[in-house]
Amino acid sequence: MVPSIKKVLNVILISLILLSPIVYLAILNLAIPQSSIKFHAGWEDNSFQNGWRLASNKPVNASILSENGILKVYANGNLSAGTIVTAQRIDGLEFNLDTYRYLKVSIMTSGPDVAAIIEIWTGPDLDYLHTVLLKTYNDGNWHTEIIDLLYFGIYGSGLFMIELGWMQVYEGSSSMACYSQLSFNSLEVT
Repeated sequence: MVPSIKKVLNVILISLILLSPIVYLAILNLAIPQSSIKFHAGWEDNSFQNGWRLASNKPVNASILSENGILKVYANGNLSAGTIVTAQRIDGLEFNLDTYRYLKVSIMTSGPDVAAIIEIWTGPDLDYLHTVLLKTYNDGNWHTEIIDLLYFGIYGSGLFMIELGWMQVYEGSSSMACYSQLSFNSLEVT
């Protein structure tokens, strides 16, 4: 066999081997319908303009600010590990958690020394407190979290309170957590 024809056949054979998974997936996607997941918001707060108040477990110079659909929870000063600062909302949380059990929110923190914290209260005292997220992020990017509240035993009609905030992991001089696109959703698989 002529060497140039042999090279051409080798190139064709290698191309077929490399492209066969791509071709297989393309045919599979056409032949078998794929399911998709859609979330439908039953309650959402896209502005954070009303009903939020500041709370902390230690005396700190803290505040909350809402602008352009972003809730900022921040503090300055000598922050010790274990300091928690949150924005709390009690009003307007009447919806069916059996239907809208998926909490969806985007989060950004000031650094890995701060853990974003989300707490759900189903009643007025500590027996009804559920910490559904306590997480650090190693970058300054937005992260979308989807939390199935049923996993934490949260169901029924309405919430008592939701808290969005942060917990200081290491000593620091300032910390911040930002939240956007907060909603409680139902899930549809189509």
